[in-house]
Amino acid sequence: MEKFKVLIADDVKIIAQTNKIIAEKNSNIVVVGLVYDGQQEYESIKELEPDIVITDNQMPYMNGVEVVQKVCDSNLDKKPKFILVTSDYGTEFNKNCFEMGISAVVNKKTREVDLRYAIIDVINELDSKKFLEDQKKWHKKYATEEIIDLKKYLLKEDFEILKKLGIAVLDKIYTAREFDVLDEDYILYYYDDNMNEEEKADTKSLENTGVTREEYNQLLDKLHKINLEINS
Repeated sequence: MEKFKVLIADDVKIIAQTNKIIAEKNSNIVVVGLVYDGQQEYESIKELEPDIVITDNQMPYMNGVEVVQKVCDSNLDKKPKFILVTSDYGTEFNKNCFEMGISAVVNKKTREVDLRYAIIDVINELDSKKFLEDQKKWHKKYATEEIIDLKKYLLKEDFEILKKLGIAVLDKIYTAREFDVLDEDYILYYYDDNMNEEEKADTKSLENTGVTREEYNQLLDKLHKINLEINS
């Protein structure tokens, strides 16, 4: 698991220091800064781009909730997850915090235990988000559908052979996936003396199709070349 950058904000320095100690008990955390008022906190978020901010609420210049709101309203490229450690703890207050996007609210009185669990929850949240982002990147890079124009590869005579075989090839541009489905039909006509009885039973015969083995083999070679080209 990668390291997550954490910024800690509290106007009481000893609390900021102890929050740092609690945070660093998690091996996936690296604390990148301690700040002691809301303005410093906001500037440090812009400069250090932390993944997580552990913030007090009551601080000079801006309180923690105001910092969160300012970050939410900003055009910052990277917006951190917030853990609010506060004595303003309560059902209605917590509900409002969650609605504005704060990930966790920790009561200052129980922070030595609860802060550790809040950090774990936020790391799991970030890991899930990263997993989804990585999936999207993978799909964008590797799962883009290629398109195949069969007219680029096949002659009029080839389309006549396909018609005799009873294989419906539409006058359209095929995606790679559609071509794979289409290609399964061609293989059904491929007959080899090395096949076992079950394979032979599943294989269609060219008999009564009007297509010779030589014509079929030439067509099959072309189809295999298309597959090699789109999968190379």
